[in-house]
Amino acid sequence: MDGYQYEQKCAELLKAMGFSKVQVTPGSGDQGVDVIAYRSKKKYGVQCKYYEGTVGNKAIQEVYAGAAYYNCNVALVISNSTFTKSAKELADKLNVELWENVDAIYLQKHTVEYIKKEKALQQKKKEQQQQRRLQLKAENQRKKILKRQERAQAEKLAKKLEESGELDQKRQYIQPAAKLLAVSSNGFAYVRPDGTVASYSEIHNGKSYLGDALRFTNIKSVVCTDNGIVGLRYDGSCIATNPGYGYAYISECNNWINIIDIAAGEHQVVGLRSDGTCVANMIKRNPVYGNHGQSDVSEWKNIVQIACGEDFSLGLQSNGHVVFAGKSYWSSSDEIARWSNIKMIAACGKLAVGLTNEGKIISTGGITTAGIKPEKGILQLGIFGLNIYALYADGSVGCGGEYQSLKIEEKDVISIVSNSHYPFLCVLKKTGEIHTYGYGQKPGFVFDPNNSRIFENYDQLLEEKARQKERRDQGLCQHCGGSFKGFVVKKCSVCQRKKDY
Repeated sequence: MDGYQYEQKCAELLKAMGFSKVQVTPGSGDQGVDVIAYRSKKKYGVQCKYYEGTVGNKAIQEVYAGAAYYNCNVALVISNSTFTKSAKELADKLNVELWENVDAIYLQKHTVEYIKKEKALQQKKKEQQQQRRLQLKAENQRKKILKRQERAQAEKLAKKLEESGELDQKRQYIQPAAKLLAVSSNGFAYVRPDGTVASYSEIHNGKSYLGDALRFTNIKSVVCTDNGIVGLRYDGSCIATNPGYGYAYISECNNWINIIDIAAGEHQVVGLRSDGTCVANMIKRNPVYGNHGQSDVSEWKNIVQIACGEDFSLGLQSNGHVVFAGKSYWSSSDEIARWSNIKMIAACGKLAVGLTNEGKIISTGGITTAGIKPEKGILQLGIFGLNIYALYADGSVGCGGEYQSLKIEEKDVISIVSNSHYPFLCVLKKTGEIHTYGYGQKPGFVFDPNNSRIFENYDQLLEEKARQKERRDQGLCQHCGGSFKGFVVKKCSVCQRKKDY
């Protein structure tokens, strides 16, 4: 073995002992350092002395200087021989480490032992990692199986509820409340028990975005666009505010007849006729919003329910399919076309959700429905931001989706209303109270505590609505049941109100 071979063997020994980044320096100009290596965040400068005699002070001086040259933390001399007493004293003074008697036999023996030990440790570590991976995989598999079982059980219970007809009865019960309250990014409106409409909107340069609803009478439901209010009367006609303002010609709604339901997006209003066809107002084209065709509903047939997102409209057909009009980044006609066996739809902002006849929820935009419990019986669906909300049969509200931080802890709820352009959600309770939830509220945009109750009791409201319908059918005053007198202007002989239907 010569000096060069000895350097190579020493480098192999250092690697076997756990040193990293072991590098043999060039043969010439190495400044007394033959090998550079690292261990425990320290840099070692090593001189390898393959020597027949005893190693003296010169090797200590060379490695000390060389280690300083290479910015090493530790200087080390490895030799197949021994060191003189003087060399050991100098090394002790300069903190130079000395390894002696590292001959060919030592190198062979210890290198093999270290490598064997290192391989054993690596194998053990590998086996432990593999065992942990298998345990984690088994645990994840167990959770998936449990989750599938829970979901299957929930879907089974949901299907049983749907088939019983119990949920449909409860949906019929709360249906009149679904559109008593409407919210847009610029205000809100709600229907009073007497069929008039109360509203609030932001004021900008002396103009009201939503307009006043003083002429609204005999209203059963109301919707809000970004800049107007549309009310649906009991006789199937509609009335709109702001006929000449905004980006949508909602004044067209004043000419609608035979309407049984209305829905509104940011700018569009869609009306569902009694024959299953639909009508919608025209959208102005403008550089900000454009015209994405959200009002192109003239070809829709056999529609039983409608819903509107920000820039798209949906129609649920009697066969369980859903038709789409408009354009949205999160919802598309291709995605909606794959829906089938649907019995309920909802839309808000960029998203849409549907409820199947088996009680399962499907959604657009990849939004998860995790967190919703279909086994509790879903009466109404809603969307707020990236969350999906469900009104359950027991009057509570469930939350699912990407961010489930906004949970609704309420009872006796009969309707949930939201608007994605504004960070709050409205809850209408059976007592007529309106509660709001959100991540923050716009200054001034709050419900007046003295005027935040739509009705005193929902059951009493339904009874009164039924009485009013019966009186209208008989041609009597819907308010008190009195008969009308007069030929030109008919007035009630009891309450003196003009005939308003």
